[in-house]
Amino acid sequence: MRFESSKQLYSYWLNLKGERQAPSRCEIEPSDIRSLLGDTFILEVNHEAKYVIYRLAGTRLCSAYGKEIKGMGYLVHWQEEDNFNVLRAITNVYTDFVPCVISHLGHTEQNRFMDYESLLLPLLPINDGTTRILGISSPKRTAFWIGAEPIVSHRLRSIRPITQNHEEISNDGPILSPPLQRDDTLKDNKTDQNRKRKIRHLTLLDGGKT
Repeated sequence: MRFESSKQLYSYWLNLKGERQAPSRCEIEPSDIRSLLGDTFILEVNHEAKYVIYRLAGTRLCSAYGKEIKGMGYLVHWQEEDNFNVLRAITNVYTDFVPCVISHLGHTEQNRFMDYESLLLPLLPINDGTTRILGISSPKRTAFWIGAEPIVSHRLRSIRPITQNHEEISNDGPILSPPLQRDDTLKDNKTDQNRKRKIRHLTLLDGGKT
């Protein structure tokens, strides 16, 4: 992690979880992370409907996109070619309880660019058929145009899982999760771009955004 906000949220998450795999959603006290709330979000993964949406999103994060993003699909703002890697990273977070750091470049329609860092942290599953992920997404610096010119797309730079020793696995390009298990299916035929690709229980369709 390069950004101070990511480090602070990760430390908070570690303290909450203790010796467990992850803390629960109800343990998170907004007052404890008051300074981070503007960039913090919670994702909801619905296993039956097969979607990933923003369950909650901070005011600074919404301002960066120029609108309220609660209820929006998480992959909407990612470039289409990055959707598969981002979705696979999300799946790793909540199935294997492995936090990850995502480095990405946000840009506006006016061709302004900014380095962003996102941290995804697993939460214990709940009983309503959904899974929640705690996250934070913050820019490298505060620029005058953030909030005035909405971020319209993010380009993936790298995905770095965090090990049990709290070390990030680095690579020059995006890091994929470990191979899919035997009961999982991955279909990817370059000669048929309309084929579906499955990541555990989630389905990714070529040619569109979730």
